[in-house]
Amino acid sequence: MRCFALLPVLALALSLALPATASTPWVGRVATPRHLNAHVAARQLLTRIDAGTATLGLVPSGITAAADGDRFVSFEQHHLGLPVVGAGATVRFNALGEALLATQRLAHALPASATPALLASDAVRFAERHTGLRASLPSVKLAFRLVDEDDVRLVYVLRLFPSFPRIISPQATVDALSGEVLEVRDLAVRASASMYETNPVKSSLATRTLSINPTSANLVSDVIESNNCVDDKRIASVDFGFGGPTNVHVCSLLRKATANADGNFVYAPVDDASNPARDSDEFSEVSMYFHAAKAYSFFRSLRGEANAQVVNDKPLPTISNLHIPAGLATGNFGSLGDPNVPLAPFQNAFFSPGGQGDPFGPIYNLTGGAMWFGQGPTHDYSYDGDVVYHEFTHAVVDATIKLEQWVRDAQGAIDAPGAMNEGLADYFSSAIAGDPDVGEYASKDIDPSLNVIRTLANTDTCPGTVGGEVHYDSTFWSGGLWAARTQLPEADRATFDASVYKALLANPGRGGVTFEEVTGLITAVLATDLPAGKIALENAMRTRGAFPACDRTLAFTGSPIDGPADLGGEFQAAGRQDLPSFRPVAPGVMTFRYDLPAYTTEVRFGFKGPQSSGGGGFGGGGTPFTPKVFGRFDTRIEWTKSGANLVATEATSVDPVKAGSNYEAVFTPPEGAKTIYVQIANSGDNAGSYKGIVFSSTQTEAPPAPDAGADAGEGASTDTPQPARVEGCGCTVAGAPQRRTFGLAAFALGLVAMVRRRRSTKR
Repeated sequence: MRCFALLPVLALALSLALPATASTPWVGRVATPRHLNAHVAARQLLTRIDAGTATLGLVPSGITAAADGDRFVSFEQHHLGLPVVGAGATVRFNALGEALLATQRLAHALPASATPALLASDAVRFAERHTGLRASLPSVKLAFRLVDEDDVRLVYVLRLFPSFPRIISPQATVDALSGEVLEVRDLAVRASASMYETNPVKSSLATRTLSINPTSANLVSDVIESNNCVDDKRIASVDFGFGGPTNVHVCSLLRKATANADGNFVYAPVDDASNPARDSDEFSEVSMYFHAAKAYSFFRSLRGEANAQVVNDKPLPTISNLHIPAGLATGNFGSLGDPNVPLAPFQNAFFSPGGQGDPFGPIYNLTGGAMWFGQGPTHDYSYDGDVVYHEFTHAVVDATIKLEQWVRDAQGAIDAPGAMNEGLADYFSSAIAGDPDVGEYASKDIDPSLNVIRTLANTDTCPGTVGGEVHYDSTFWSGGLWAARTQLPEADRATFDASVYKALLANPGRGGVTFEEVTGLITAVLATDLPAGKIALENAMRTRGAFPACDRTLAFTGSPIDGPADLGGEFQAAGRQDLPSFRPVAPGVMTFRYDLPAYTTEVRFGFKGPQSSGGGGFGGGGTPFTPKVFGRFDTRIEWTKSGANLVATEATSVDPVKAGSNYEAVFTPPEGAKTIYVQIANSGDNAGSYKGIVFSSTQTEAPPAPDAGADAGEGASTDTPQPARVEGCGCTVAGAPQRRTFGLAAFALGLVAMVRRRRSTKR
């Protein structure tokens, strides 16, 4: 009965022969045999509507199911083995298998040949010239394009890479016979979020597009997943390495932020310490995803690959609102397993590559890398895009150049790998944000008087601001990179960024590299990609004392030599455990030079300290920082390997004598010596620090008596001693030897006031 009742409707529908490229839908209700494949049933219906459809090369392209049971069966049109872009057909079936709707737009007047007159590389060139964007040859596909009702062209279709930070996914269509660019369209369909473009200091709250679209109702995509650390009174068994597992109260990684009815993520900021909702607010979860996705897209643009994986982990987990047991901070370890003791905010942010030693990954069954963000007393670090970009770059470094912490060069130990890791993180953070200041918002949590954590718009130099700590030692190098970048025209800066990134890829797997080696890699890439950038970088590094190399020598001029003010005036010292080549001593970072007064017979070298790190920062044992002073006259100290041992060439080593907090080492110069170079090495396992470098010396009032048998020279008198000239005295002395001491008052100096103009959230 149902079929007979439908016949009039079907007859009416089939009498409507559709035009060759008609898009007018067929509407009816036709039952189809249940044994037929959906695409077969759909093709039969389309052929009955228009008999010519059978010869037009319909290829099944998919079936989409709706929530009410409807199915949409789709076809692409193909011709001579190529798709016809813009042509196809779709049939809608209900849950009973009845055809309800058919639409088609098919090309009939098709070209006789699929042979292009241009190469794919020609299409790339024409598209790039037309748009000013870059294209990738592997993305080029040959196809037919239904341009108009009776106009079908053989074309190249290719993807283009947008100029960051535009959130677009452009596609170009180029005529394969004439080279005409027929169309450039944006394929991007993105979700949005209520977000700060960079941070609450530099930008306002507004609706902004997510750079990488989530693939679910939560903030999850194939490359990033955003998590919220929520206190649900969970107890986990954690092994701290001290006698077996311990029950510990921890937060759980959950996804609270969900898309609204429009597919967007709209939450209000909750960064008020007095508001309990701050502990697990959704805004921080969205902020982490927004900024991590923005950074991911930036590095993809530098790679020139729209779907490039730029970090090791896919997806890369991000964690906001990280909390830890309060007992870990207070020392009340008996409360670690009490779920009723509130968790304490983790006042820091860091990237961990995972693996052995990961502090949080094992608790949450994360074996790979992750970005862990907590909150300070006043500011949530995930709200500051600069900090997110900084930590994301650490993940990029881990996937490319794999920088270590310390390295040895001829001058001694230097934390160049770790410093460049921080410098690159600051540099790319600033390149993404578009300004040289890092962490304007997060800095207020560290110190209300701070306006930034660090700034690349600095005048820092080597050795003037080098002290052996990675964050502070990074600034002269990252500042040099930024200075070179800003000297270039705006149009060249993306190429400069890409060249820096290429240099990370070009490093041959060695993470223990020096400033000079990585700068050399960058200039080598710039030499071919952007010669003007090479010149700019060399000039910027030369201005900062870092090109062609950084001489880490400081001269004593009468006042005590302290380390950088940001380090409390201390110089940091590596321990033997910081690098395998530091045996039997870890060389010093800095060398100190003293020009000897005339007729010096003794040199005394003094310093304050040392302070030991106590386990080298790893919480283990090992011997404490044990200074050993090396001195060499008239030639700078150089370190080389002799078999398995590290030696300071032709240098004398002295164990300094301790008096309270003061240390002194004494050297006797050879006759005629003009200068002494001194370095504080470390024969202990653990790192340490020292400050207050001073020199003093003792002189005779006359030169040594000449050898009686030696030729005194023409016109010389051996009968009357010549008066001795004492440097700085302006007098002559004919009697007993005189002792002169310089700089001893320096030992009485107190601590220098610390000026915290740069600090870091990654300690």
